[in-house]
Amino acid sequence: MKNLSSILFSAFVIVSLLVVGSCVPGSKYAEQKRKVKRYNTENDSLISANEQLTVSNTELRANIDRCKKDFEQMSADSARQA
Repeated sequence: MKNLSSILFSAFVIVSLLVVGSCVPGSKYAEQKRKVKRYNTENDSLISANEQLTVSNTELRANIDRCKKDFEQMSADSARQA
């Protein structure tokens, strides 16, 4: 019985030391929290910029397609007139 008690006590001490030793200092936690906030803000900004660029790219591709059609029509008209 005494042997079991000492084993349980030793296990409790070891687990307690591991828990206390693995804690993150408050300053490190606050620093990580600031970094996460900054990265989330940067990510939101990049997502917004990506959306704007995607819209602009889509509009430019539509303009290119329209210009190609106009050019083909003008070429066909020129060929008929010649």
